[in-house]
Order: sequence, then C-alpha cells, then structure tokens
Amino acid sequence: MKSLLLICAGMVILASKADSQSPIAEPAAYRLFVTNFIEEYNRGEFRKIADSTSDLYKKSVPVSSMEDFLKEVYGITQKITGSRFKYFDKKGSAVYLFKGEKNWMYFIMTLNPRNKIDRFVVTDPNYNEELPVVMSKTRMRLPFDTTWYTFWGGDTEEQNYHVTSKAQRNAYDFVIRNEQNKSFKTNGKSNEDYYCFGKPIYAPCDGTVINSIDTVRDNNPGDMNPARLTGNSLLIQTRAKEYILLAHFKQYGVLVKTGQKIKKGQLIGYCGNSGNSSEPHLHMHVMDGPSLRQASGIKCTFEKMLVNGQLKKAYSPVRGERVANNGD
Repeated sequence: MKSLLLICAGMVILASKADSQSPIAEPAAYRLFVTNFIEEYNRGEFRKIADSTSDLYKKSVPVSSMEDFLKEVYGITQKITGSRFKYFDKKGSAVYLFKGEKNWMYFIMTLNPRNKIDRFVVTDPNYNEELPVVMSKTRMRLPFDTTWYTFWGGDTEEQNYHVTSKAQRNAYDFVIRNEQNKSFKTNGKSNEDYYCFGKPIYAPCDGTVINSIDTVRDNNPGDMNPARLTGNSLLIQTRAKEYILLAHFKQYGVLVKTGQKIKKGQLIGYCGNSGNSSEPHLHMHVMDGPSLRQASGIKCTFEKMLVNGQLKKAYSPVRGERVANNGD
C-alpha cells in the first residue's frame, strides 16, 4: 500500500486510506474556511495557516512543524486551481478534493466550534473516483502466453494501489504464483527463484517503440530502485495514439529498440526485477500521452483470455485473478 501523509495527534505519521463517508452537506463555516485556506496556501502563507490551528492542536503539533509540513505538501501540489467538498468521514472530518497544478490531493480537516483546525490529513486521491473512465481503442492480447496472477488490477484502492497515480490509475502488475499462492520456488532470496523471472514477454498490439531502456541492473528481491522508476522498460505508441508502458524487464532483456515497429504477439523481452520493484513482475498500463507526469490513464481490455479457467472476451482483470492468453 502506498504511504500517505497525515499530521494529527501531535506527530507526523502514516495513513493507508481515507475513512468511510457520511452523506452530510458542506457547512457554510467549512466553505468559508476552505476558501480562505486556498487563498493563503496559494500565496505561500503557510505560517498563517499553521496559526489557524486550535490551541490543543498546537500543543501536539507546533506551528513551525505545521508550517514545514504545508511547504512539503505545496511542493507536491503547487497552487490549488480548484476544490470540491466530498463528504464527512467517520471521524467527523470534512474531505475535500484539492486540484493542484502539479498533483491532486485529498485534504481532510476538522474544525472546532471556533473554526480552528483540530485535525488535518493529506492523502493521495483515487483518480478512478475523480476522473471519468476512458476505455482503450486498441485491441490487445495479454503480453504473455502462460498463466499469470494479477497482483494489482481493478478500479478501487483495495484492488489496485496504482489508482492514486493519474497516469497509472488503470495499471496492472502481473506475477506467476503456484498452487500454494507463492511466487517463488524455495526461499525467494534470488531473482532466479521467482517463477516469472526471465519469462518471455510479447507485444500486446502493433505499434512503434517510443522509448526502450535495457541497462538497469536487476534488484535483489526486497530491494528497490526508485531513482529508476520503470527500470528496463518499453513505451509503445499504438495506431490509436495511445501509449503502453511495460516495465521492470530483466537487464539487457529488452529485445526491441527505440523507433522500431513491432507486431502483436512479437517477442519483445524477458521479465525482470529492475527499477522500483521489490520482486520480479511485469507492470503494464495504458495512457493518453507519453509522459508519466502529464498523461492520464486509460483502461484497457484484452480481446480473449482465460480468467480462473473461464473464457472471457473484452475483459479487464482484477486483483487475485489468474489469467492466460487465449486459453492456455
């Protein structure tokens, strides 16, 4: 689960997700407070916002700590260009979607009777809740021929932690698991012990390779390389001007080069454990542009596949399903 930012009860800690909701209308006091909050936030008046916390809150979270936290969040969002009240969570806090120039975030706050902040949380949004679903126009096959396991896939945060990334909100992570639901043969301490490591990966459709990377070293299982996020990877442009990212290939295991035309079903590489990856797996997602920072995710379906042994057509797999191309 992706870590999220929370400042509450006297310390900066980690939260996993927003609480369940309550259908209560936005009070006028909250609306006015948020309007002023955004104006001050966009002007960089973080000290002023920090001063608007309650006396009890200040005893737990000093003004200087709150100010530093807001500066950190601003670095993620930049200026807020729009906001929307969503609901009150089960702790009585108002949940707002703040649309930043750079990133969107959920700002969650509780005001006391004097309209001072008593609770303040910032988390990543679920982009599948905030943006309309856009379906891929490209007809695709699964990028492998044996049976794999969908580790991440689906529209909710429980099914797919990628939903908090605008570009990756419809992504898949695939591994191979045995009948005991293990992804490795013995102790999982080497990449070669994992069932999917070195397995062939095939082009999901016709296209043109926009970017090809194959020199990143594979991680030891349990280690990650966030500085090389996608690791060895391929970015493919389809005829419909959609962009498919396949990531975490084996070092020197990408077989096609930038500018090369590829055909659906063509061998393009071998699964690895490079980049921001803790164990061998294949990451795949489709987006409407070539930039991870600017694109929005597109939901893809696969033409024909076996899902837990049942034939399905035009299907998008979800977490926990075992999938095979054309009925392996």
